[in-house]
Amino acid sequence: MSAIIRFLGYNPLPEAETLAGKLTRYRTTRGVSQRALANGLGIDQATLARWPNFRARE
Repeated sequence: MSAIIRFLGYNPLPEAETLAGKLTRYRTTRGVSQRALANGLGIDQATLARWPNFRARE
């Protein structure tokens, strides 16, 4: 997908509003795996996998 975005000169994916969507859009746009993103952030992959499931408590 990252090669397609470079070819087009823009990102055709819709803007994301949720944390899960933002993480997925970031990874897809840059061609980064979940493991690589977690390593880059210095966190465990399981921790990153739980972030999109976070719900603010009232």
